[in-house]
Amino acid sequence: MNAQSIPPIVMAGIALYVASYQLLIYVWRRDRREYLTFGLSCLAVAFYDVCCAGLYNAASVAEGAGWQHLQFVALAFVAVAFLWFIVDYTGYEGRRALYALLDNVKEIQAD
Repeated sequence: MNAQSIPPIVMAGIALYVASYQLLIYVWRRDRREYLTFGLSCLAVAFYDVCCAGLYNAASVAEGAGWQHLQFVALAFVAVAFLWFIVDYTGYEGRRALYALLDNVKEIQAD
């Protein structure tokens, strides 16, 4: 294990802790959806951190390319989950633009 991969692993652990705490709060208080979306955002960030650690530990360019592809996928999940959190936290009612953005993300990931 490279020394550069230790900070992303620590950050992934912190993100997993925060995600589990937020999801546990959502189980207790189901009337507040922002706890769910923030917990899912933290899970997506933890997945990205794990991909970063894998990229730092890659022994070859081919192995690193696979980890970098996973990073791009993880960033898409982070962006979507964070946008859902912002919409839930602010109470924004006009979600048509968000649905259009999510439809575009699905098309990009299919390519």
